[in-house]
Amino acid sequence: IFVKIIANRRFLSMIDPNPIKQFEKWLKEAITAKVNEPTGVNVATVNEDGRPTSRMVLLKEVNEQGFVFFTNYHSRKGRAIEHNPFTALIISFGPEIRIVLFVLSKAEKISPEQSDEYFATRPYTSRIGAWAS
Repeated sequence: IFVKIIANRRFLSMIDPNPIKQFEKWLKEAITAKVNEPTGVNVATVNEDGRPTSRMVLLKEVNEQGFVFFTNYHSRKGRAIEHNPFTALIISFGPEIRIVLFVLSKAEKISPEQSDEYFATRPYTSRIGAWAS
């Protein structure tokens, strides 16, 4: 995972050297500041034709391995990641705290058990919608 933080020296001296811990601090700030959809992130991929595309997803977890979001493996996004696993995330905490992060990483599938566990937590109508799409 590569996280780029652009800021002045004074600001950089206040940042936790662990990017995951720093992200968690900023996420808590964003939630406290009532940022609209603080877990909404833009994920960019490149499809089989070499064309870039991006879309919004909800970040479901952050841990030492990285940033976790869910998608159908057969969706355009899932197929693009299968073809080229390198992705970019743009995370904006809006005007409330004025922080934008760029995360460059290689996407990896989580275990089928973790996927099933998450899917089971979704409302019934959301599960039906996911199956239909």
